[in-house]
Amino acid sequence: MTGITRQRGPLIAVAAGLLGAACVACNLIVSTTGLSGGDVPVPGDADAGIEGGSGDGALPDASTDAATDATFCDRYPGATLCADFDRGDLELGWTKKVVSSGCTLTLGTEAISMPSALVASVPPSPGNVDPEARLLFELPAVPRIVHLELDAKLCATSLGNHEFGKLEISSSTHAVAVGYESNGLELGVVDGVLGVMVERYDIDGAVITERFPLPAILPDRWFHLSLDATLSTSNEGALRVVVDRAATPAIDKKNLATMGVSPISARLIVGTYASGVPTACTDRLDNVLLTTTP
Repeated sequence: MTGITRQRGPLIAVAAGLLGAACVACNLIVSTTGLSGGDVPVPGDADAGIEGGSGDGALPDASTDAATDATFCDRYPGATLCADFDRGDLELGWTKKVVSSGCTLTLGTEAISMPSALVASVPPSPGNVDPEARLLFELPAVPRIVHLELDAKLCATSLGNHEFGKLEISSSTHAVAVGYESNGLELGVVDGVLGVMVERYDIDGAVITERFPLPAILPDRWFHLSLDATLSTSNEGALRVVVDRAATPAIDKKNLATMGVSPISARLIVGTYASGVPTACTDRLDNVLLTTTP
């Protein structure tokens, strides 16, 4: 069931504090069972597709990398951003990285496309301390259509907010630090439920939140996620999410406001951000692919 919340009052960006706890690995999650959704494609889906992909999660098998000299991203020269983390520099192609004290952002050998994937580790985040280990890619403008794909292996969390990906939109009406905007599309686990959260600023200053759950969580498993969105401040937006290249989308929504008023800039953020999570968390991400249409 979709949850909608509305919060009034000042927007406060809480900066990540100094953390003395060591980052340790935790159990890993996710499932593809129980998929459900409508049958209406996202507007502009064909535009969002790229050469070699269909816009619905149908990517070439990354396991074939070993049989050729090409990396995953060599197949997508026209992408807005492609990061396969196979070139020795985890920041290659990204605008910047943000790593709180006590957290790490490294390359690891457990990967979908060899030889490596991004590994983001944060310590427990009790109280008002929100650790993060993330990469940011600043888009040249706020796009109209977004297609995002990635592979992920997430730590198991049952409490708090655990975010691993975000298309963040800044607004001219809200002065909030980059990375802490309550405006855009968030991929994460809230109190143990994997899903996509649509957050947006209303005209009167309220934050409107809609949560759309994804399939039930199982431990220790890589999964593939494909997201197509039409961004709109009115009910002309749309959102479709496919897990593990399933024939039926897990989320398929139209007539949806997908961003807040007065958008001025946008960015993709991947890695790990935790708030109110009582245990340490290590996420693994690979083959991040982003295409946008103005």
